[in-house]
Amino acid sequence: MITVYDSYHKLYKFRKACDREKRFITEKLFPMFSEYVKQTMNEMREDITAKKWLPEKNYCKPCRKSHKAEEFFSSLLDIATAEFMSSKEYLKLLKEFGLAEEHKVE
Repeated sequence: MITVYDSYHKLYKFRKACDREKRFITEKLFPMFSEYVKQTMNEMREDITAKKWLPEKNYCKPCRKSHKAEEFFSSLLDIATAEFMSSKEYLKLLKEFGLAEEHKVE
């Protein structure tokens, strides 16, 4: 039988784990994401063809920010995620955790 204490204890442990992950993401990944987005935008500004894909400075009045920019940044991060998931590093990570089989050469 699961007690209220057990449920609370599991929830507490889950929240602690989430806090650790959030801290790691904030401290480690956010700076890399920012650098990636800045570098990509700067490179695209210099390319006449790519420049047309950059978000314009049209702000949403209520939000006071560009929703097109949000979509653009999200797309860049989606591309980075897709590239990672098709990489050798990703396959190595899966194998490290036993989530993919090793290829046996005979």
